[in-house]
This record gives sequence, structure tokens and C-alpha cells, in this order.
Amino acid sequence: MHVADYMTSDPVVIAETDLLSRAEEVARVKSVHQLPVLDESGRLVGIITDRDIRSAIGYDRTLREKLQVQEVMTQEPITVKPDDTLSHVLKQFCEHRFGAMPVVQSNQLVGIITRHDLLMAMSTMLGLDCNGTDIEVALPDLFKDLVTAFDALSRSEGTLHGAVVARTRDGGDEPSLFLRIGKHDKPEFQKRLRHAGLVLLETEEQHRTKT
Repeated sequence: MHVADYMTSDPVVIAETDLLSRAEEVARVKSVHQLPVLDESGRLVGIITDRDIRSAIGYDRTLREKLQVQEVMTQEPITVKPDDTLSHVLKQFCEHRFGAMPVVQSNQLVGIITRHDLLMAMSTMLGLDCNGTDIEVALPDLFKDLVTAFDALSRSEGTLHGAVVARTRDGGDEPSLFLRIGKHDKPEFQKRLRHAGLVLLETEEQHRTKT
């Protein structure tokens, strides 16, 4: 999964010499929270957010008509390329707490990728964009258990929307397999996985509901 698959192409931009009032209006009308900033030659020179604007103005609304974007923006922002992986972008977002990153190719702005775009990518990867339900399987013997799990499910006619291995359980580093399956396939999938000797992980609430 790469940036090009989830970025917004031809993003809304603002000029570095525009007033904050102009940036504020563009952000409001276009319903965006981050604006890449271009110089007169069209080169990316910064990024400005709605939070930057609010912080700069404070309680003095007259500053909207006095300050230019270049006085408030973040200069020389960190950028990504269209062929960068989403894992690379996610790491940047986590380390720097970004809300968005400009996407640049051959020194030209070609897009922007936002926190919302990453959430949509994660939703697709997990299969959450499909109507279904979830099963989580313990993987104490990682590769052996994975083979066992998929071998057990290979004989099923159910629907598999997504399968991800991650360390998601609290209090340990043991990986688990997250399955997103068809809404009505859970009883059969659970039966097959348990019959194969695998342990299914449940929350306390799920356990209480069953008992």
C-alpha cells in the first residue's frame, strides 16, 4: 500500500503572500484543515493549518488582515513521495504528530495525505469497509499457527474480508491474527479454528455475553 493509492491529488493550496484572512476563508470553504503553501513559481515552501491561523490571531481578529501566510506557516515541511509506503508515512505521523504531509514528485507538489486518509487505509487493510464481524486468534507459535489457521479455514465457504497479524494484546508481545469475516460466518469459523487446536481471544464483555 503506497501513498499514491490514498493521497488527495491536486490539493487545495495557498500562496505565501496571501493574508491569513484568505487562508482562513479557503480552508473553511474547501473544508480542509491543512494548506500547502506555494511561492510565486509554484514551488512548495511551507504548510499552514487552521490551528496555526487560530494561534497567530488569538483574540485580535484584525491580525487576519495584517499577517501573511509566510509569517505563520511551517517552512520547509517534511514531505513524502507517491511511491512511499503507508508504513513509512504512518511512522512519520506518529513521530511528529502530523495532521497531513505534502506529497512531492520531481520537486512538484502532486498531492497531500492526511490523518483521515491513513485511517481510511487502515480500515481497508483490516476489512472494516466491508459488512462483517471479527475473530482474533492467538499465535504463540507464529508461523506454525498461521499455517494451521489458514489450513482450517481453507475448507470453509465463508467470506474473508481481511487478515492482519499484529501485537495487539495488552500485557505482552505475543502476536495475534485479526480476521474480518462475513457477518454470518463467525460460528463456523470459530468452530473450525478451535477444532484445529487454536485459541480464540475475546474481551471480557464478549466472554460474559457468551456465558
